[in-house]
Amino acid sequence: MTRAIASWGVAVMLSVTAVAQEAKPKFEVASVRRSRSVPVLPTLSVRPGGLVMATAQPLTRIIAFGYGVDDFRLIGGPGWIRDARFDVEAKAAGDVPSEQTRLMMQSLLEERFKLVTRKEQREMTVYAVVLARADGRVGSGIQRIDDCKNAKFSGPPAGRYSGCGSISVVASIASMMLGAPVIDKTGLTGTFAVAMNFSPEGVRPFAGEAARDALPAERELPSFRDAMRDQLGFKLESTRGPVEVLVIDSVSQPTEN
Repeated sequence: MTRAIASWGVAVMLSVTAVAQEAKPKFEVASVRRSRSVPVLPTLSVRPGGLVMATAQPLTRIIAFGYGVDDFRLIGGPGWIRDARFDVEAKAAGDVPSEQTRLMMQSLLEERFKLVTRKEQREMTVYAVVLARADGRVGSGIQRIDDCKNAKFSGPPAGRYSGCGSISVVASIASMMLGAPVIDKTGLTGTFAVAMNFSPEGVRPFAGEAARDALPAERELPSFRDAMRDQLGFKLESTRGPVEVLVIDSVSQPTEN
C-alpha cells in the first residue's frame, strides 16, 4: 500500500512538471538564421499582429529580451553568443501581451538553441545617479514637465539620446551605456524631459555602435560622464552590491531555417 501511494505521488509530480513545461506558449512560426550582413543599427522589435523581429542581434540580446533582463546580467556561455549575429522572425497567432511574447521567445530559445539557464545572486558593480551640484540645481538638458504625452524638448543640447518620465529614464540610459545596474539616488520626483549629447568613446562597445549612428556629426563631444555632469547636473557613484543575474548553463548553435 505504501509503495502504491509513493508511486502515485511520483506520477503526480511528473504529471505536474509536464503540464508546467507544456504551459509555456510558443510562436506559431519562427525563422532563425545567421546574419549575412550587419546593418548600421541592429534592431529588435515587437510589431502588431504578434510579430517579433530581430536583425543582426547577438544571441545575448535576444536572450535578454526573452527573459526580461539587461544583457549585462547574463553570465557564462561561449564567446559566440556575444560575437555572432542572428536574424529571428517569429509570429504568434495574433497580438499577445508582452509577458506572453517573452515566454514564447523563451520557448524558441530553449528549442532552437537548447538554452538552459538559472537565476542567482552575484556581487557586481552598481552605480547610483546623484546630484552633482551642492545647490541641487540640474542642467539645461533636463526639464520638469507635467506629462510626457505632448513633451517637446527645446533646450540645449537637442541630442538624439532623449527620453521622458521619472529620473529612472536617466538611470536606464546610464545602465545601457555602462553595462551595469544604475539606480536613482537624486531624490527628485515628478516627470522630466531629458536630452543629452556625448561621445560613443568610453561606453561599452554595443552601445557605442548605436551612439555613432544616433548622434549628430560634431567632432567634439563630451564623454558620457561629463555629459551627465554638465548637461544634466548628475554624477555617478560606484559601489558593490548583490545583483540578480541569469546564468547560462548550456547553449548550442541553432539549425537554420
